[in-house]
Amino acid sequence: MVHSAVSDDKPPPPWTPVDWKTLPQANPDDQVSVYYLVSPLLEEDFGDILKYINLYHGAIGFRNHRTNFSITINYDADDFFRNSLFPEVVKYDNGTRDLVWVNQGGSFIYLDINYTYWEAGIYETTVVNGTLYNMYISDFNSAINATYPFYNLFSVLEHFGATPWLPSWDCFDFIWSSFRFFADNGAVFDPNLKLKRNFANIYSSQPPIDYTELANEQPQIRENIIEFFEFIELKLSDLSLVEIFAMIVEVFDGQFYVRYDDQYWLAQLQFPYFAIDYEVQPLPGKL
Repeated sequence: MVHSAVSDDKPPPPWTPVDWKTLPQANPDDQVSVYYLVSPLLEEDFGDILKYINLYHGAIGFRNHRTNFSITINYDADDFFRNSLFPEVVKYDNGTRDLVWVNQGGSFIYLDINYTYWEAGIYETTVVNGTLYNMYISDFNSAINATYPFYNLFSVLEHFGATPWLPSWDCFDFIWSSFRFFADNGAVFDPNLKLKRNFANIYSSQPPIDYTELANEQPQIRENIIEFFEFIELKLSDLSLVEIFAMIVEVFDGQFYVRYDDQYWLAQLQFPYFAIDYEVQPLPGKL
């Protein structure tokens, strides 16, 4: 399958969200291109500046060759960057404290493909028939928000390339899961197409321990977790994430509380502690 950047002289379309139930069905023998779309992270806030440090957001696009109807689907955090990664420490009048998270995420569908927004990369990955496209919309994408209601940016693993103990679920994981759905149902991807994505990893020397029940039952454990994230909150305005992780190694002996879905896990950091990499992830199928 040839990979190509799509161009369009029309002005960028508005971001018009739609419900999957309202999308027109493709005819069984329609040909539908499946695109990998890439934009600098938080482009709407910072322009393209984050591409210079290889931070990106991704989506999947579709265009029906017969009708020229196109859509964009991306999995996104409800509140990226602030509370999806770290909580707000709330102090109540009675002296108690709590952590408020907004780490939910969801799949969002928009009409058309905004070629200007996705100018960092628009790649045709495969072409599927209308039956498979319809099945993806009605079976796979329709279930995403119930199956993956939380945006998990970080994987927790021993070293880069290892099987994660806690796997991430972000925009790129959604895309590659979509690719896997198509491959499992007969779609063919070009093995020569090398697509890069971000990987956000926390490196732990041992499998993380589930602290959710302990946090709920033991006030001191819960207070320890609150103090941990309060420390991060105090440092966020002055330090980078790399510097914060280095300080956690020093101040907390490398113990890092990971918020995963609605649970707390305790990881033991090991060098390099934390990294966001921009590397190739193979497409599914035979090489």
